[in-house]
Amino acid sequence: MPKNPLISLQDVAFSYLSAPDKAVLDGINIQVEEGEFVALVGANGSGKSTLLRLMAGLVHPVTGSVEIGGHDTRQPEHQSTLHTILGMVFQYPEDQVVGATVEEDIAFGLENLGWEPARMCQRVDAVIRRMNLEGQRSRPSHLLSAGQTQRLALAGVLAPQPRLLLFDEPTTMLDPQGRRELMAELERLHAEGITLVMVTHHMEEAARAERVVVLHQGQLVEDAAPQAVFSNYPMLKRCGLSAPGYIQIAQVLQPFLPPLTFPPASLDTLLEQLASLPAPQGNPAPAFSGCPSTKADPVVSVEHLVHQYQAEDGQVNTTLQDVSMQVMPGCSHSLLGATGSGKSTLMLNMMGLEKPVEGTITIGGVEVTGAKTGMQQILRQAGMVFQNPEIQFFEQYAGDEAAYGARMQGLSQPEVVERVRWAMEIVGLDFEGYKDRLTFSLSGGERRKLALASTLVLQTPLLLLDEPTAGLDPVSRKEIIRRLQLMQQDGRTLLLSTHDMNDVAALTESATILKDGKVLFSGLTRQAFSQPELLEEAGLEMPAAAQSARVMRKAGWQLPEGVMTLRELEACLAASLEESAHA
Repeated sequence: MPKNPLISLQDVAFSYLSAPDKAVLDGINIQVEEGEFVALVGANGSGKSTLLRLMAGLVHPVTGSVEIGGHDTRQPEHQSTLHTILGMVFQYPEDQVVGATVEEDIAFGLENLGWEPARMCQRVDAVIRRMNLEGQRSRPSHLLSAGQTQRLALAGVLAPQPRLLLFDEPTTMLDPQGRRELMAELERLHAEGITLVMVTHHMEEAARAERVVVLHQGQLVEDAAPQAVFSNYPMLKRCGLSAPGYIQIAQVLQPFLPPLTFPPASLDTLLEQLASLPAPQGNPAPAFSGCPSTKADPVVSVEHLVHQYQAEDGQVNTTLQDVSMQVMPGCSHSLLGATGSGKSTLMLNMMGLEKPVEGTITIGGVEVTGAKTGMQQILRQAGMVFQNPEIQFFEQYAGDEAAYGARMQGLSQPEVVERVRWAMEIVGLDFEGYKDRLTFSLSGGERRKLALASTLVLQTPLLLLDEPTAGLDPVSRKEIIRRLQLMQQDGRTLLLSTHDMNDVAALTESATILKDGKVLFSGLTRQAFSQPELLEEAGLEMPAAAQSARVMRKAGWQLPEGVMTLRELEACLAASLEESAHA
């Protein structure tokens, strides 16, 4: 244990005033040395974000102590010093952007710390260059894309040159390219000696830290190097976690491929090994089938849609340009593209919450873009879960929030209760345990589950899901995916917008890829995942299982085009080896 750690938590316990008898954290002891990179992981509601806020001095322990650089965070006289030592990037970075322009926002913290103007200008210039915001210097901060907003938030906390940076799920709403860029920047900061503490639900990101701290139900259950943490499968299962995807792939493949080194250090390491393994002889595996053919009308039809908005400077911006796509019965569909490509805007147009300047949208035979079409007609056909779930909350208590839509449909009280219980149980929120919880007291993942439940109660034939699993722990994510798959089997159509390609592979048969508001591709998901150049152009990437299958196919393995999931890869590999054995 370090003698003078930069972060020191001693016997920390914390509970909120609204529930003083419920310990959010209990008996936490953590020390972090200067220059370390630590990942905080745990299931939704385990206390990760609260622990990070304790480190930042935003909340104070009920018992125990929190010291940053030797300064007790509870002492008012230490607050100005703490502001020079640490910076924090929140889960929703737009919440911490306060300046009217990019330049003003970066300078805001320096002005509050009393920096001289000349020194401040030099520092702002340096940070703008570092975060690749040169072309955005005078741009209104609220007009930035999600990726640009994330970089601006980081620029703002980097400006005062802190020794410690705290991150609360910094990549949750970023596309694959944005996630790669941000993680590369964090590793550069770590190499420069800055101390990093990061909350994440992405185990691949946690594996890049020096230490992984695991929380479970408010208690610290593990604090070790990533390899030790991700090799402790009983602990991971008990805590609602999983190993990184590339370790799961290697674990499944190793019985078929004994030479495979386990566990691999990274996805790149795994792919290098797979490329070097000799392939057996055999016949080509049969191709995957596509969507079931049908002569029925599409569930969703978008024809030549154009959407524009006028910025504050009077400039007209086109966010969707001549977009056409269809979702057929029996096929769930994904909307893919980098941040700012137009996915969320297209969904809002489908729900009648935005209006196009040209084109039509028809859902379930109802022309959404029709002048006489009312919201009630649309809500009988489709329900939507928004990207930021808290923006759709109306009620104070979770049970009332889940019941809101059912009550608007005029159901009786017993019917409402039955629907709400069903919907909350589907998303993994115990009805009795959560119905009286205050919505503001829920964790980010719990809010996302509640938002999904409040939409499921409508029981519409079409569900529009905008990043439905963002912010969920691995086990909750798998459970939501499983529940949505059951809904597909019951005839519900899903239209999914997400940056998580594993969700796409598990849930959708067809896909539309957008770039800068235009359609790059519309067809079968497997076809999209078989075109790495297309995905790269769109700022996307293949799921790890698809990448593994592609590398093996190049090495001579008789695997079909379009493998998307680990289960498919395992089945195809078993079939290939069996074919080889009988050859």
